Amino acid sequence: MISPGLKKLSKQYGFKNNGTFIYGIVKNSYVIVFDGNNRKNVWFRFPGQFDEGDKIKIESWKRKGYAKEIIFLDDSAISVEMSFIEHIVPLNIKKIKEVIDDIANYIFNKYPEGKILCSEDDCSADAVTIYNVGGLPLPLCRICAENLSTRTESLYKEEKAENNNYIKGIIYALFFCIPGILCNIFFGMLGKITGICGAAYYGLAREGFLEAKGKFNKIGIALVSVVSLLFSVFGAYVSYFAYVIKEIITQSEIKSSTFKKAAEIAFKIMRIPEVKKEITANIHMSLVFCGIAIIIFMIKDFQEVKKIKIRKI
Repeated sequence: MISPGLKKLSKQYGFKNNGTFIYGIVKNSYVIVFDGNNRKNVWFRFPGQFDEGDKIKIESWKRKGYAKEIIFLDDSAISVEMSFIEHIVPLNIKKIKEVIDDIANYIFNKYPEGKILCSEDDCSADAVTIYNVGGLPLPLCRICAENLSTRTESLYKEEKAENNNYIKGIIYALFFCIPGILCNIFFGMLGKITGICGAAYYGLAREGFLEAKGKFNKIGIALVSVVSLLFSVFGAYVSYFAYVIKEIITQSEIKSSTFKKAAEIAFKIMRIPEVKKEITANIHMSLVFCGIAIIIFMIKDFQEVKKIKIRKI
């Protein structure tokens, strides 16, 4: 999602906006800007190899306190990424524009005939077009774009032919989720229901599924989510049981009772119709809160495993 500040910057430059990145050409430099975690990121693609003077010029913006981090992504410094940190209040977009204008003008004045090069390693072609590579707008030459598309298709075919290991993945996911019950018990003892348990179950189930080398595609993600939901239900029941035992043990007249005796009493209490209704209500609430957390992680993973498409913009 693009922040209002970047939308404003996009209009000022006439950049395109694909919902995640704003991008376009300033002079003869290709620029991508996107939001990060409490930061704004700017990626430059320049028209040719840099010398030390060019690097010093770009790094001067770090010394001035504008950019928090500057990374030269290859030896020739054709690609550079700059990060601008936001502290509580949104970053003033004028600062980013000032940096982009200064660097783009500097590059254009020094290399007026230079053209943006292909983003692929070991390719120096300057006849580039912007391609959408899984949502990332990259300058590529036609040959590299075709080769990248061919390699991607080949990888997907190889992955499709691999053993899915779904059954083993489910077994491992179930086993890995067991420690997550402690999360339910902890919050249950406090008399609370929280979505944190759902996030914990999903993370543990995912870890177990991957440990079993289960194929983490859309089906794999769905299986991990189902296991997480099942443990959310089971965990809610166990946490209520633990809460009842705690209440029994803390009663003054049976403080000396053994855990076994307290557990027997708890089971009898939980068979009472009114208590069953309360347990059912707790399970429903747990499914809602944990389900929201699980769905959030599930959507995130779906985005990561979706097929990468390469097309000209």
